[in-house]
Amino acid sequence: MRDICDLVHPRCRICLNNLIDDQTHDSSNVVRCAQCDGHHHSLSNDCEKVVEYRSKLNEQVNNAISTGKLHRLMPQDRAQSIQFQMKQNEFPSLPSLMSRTTTWKLASAQPSVTTNINESEDSTKMLFSIN
Repeated sequence: MRDICDLVHPRCRICLNNLIDDQTHDSSNVVRCAQCDGHHHSLSNDCEKVVEYRSKLNEQVNNAISTGKLHRLMPQDRAQSIQFQMKQNEFPSLPSLMSRTTTWKLASAQPSVTTNINESEDSTKMLFSIN
């Protein structure tokens, strides 16, 4: 496993040859297991080491469940429709911004420096409508 591996270079997942920096790797396509050196992928159920590891893990999980350290959750039945119910103050209203002067109103109230007055009035009207 990666967390306990002490190899200097990473290895190809298929053929287990070392992968050295700045070198291209052509895999031999002969599958080898890093656990037992068998002719299957390293995490395959064909590997006795993987089967043994999963069996031990399953036993440990079952022991933890039986002692109360873990709790197995049962999936919910999705056939029932879930209806949303809003609780009071779960989603409070936003404060009204209409009573305060906003930056948009201040900016749009100032005269625009343009040569065309109609263009300035149109911009001001547009800002008011956006606001």
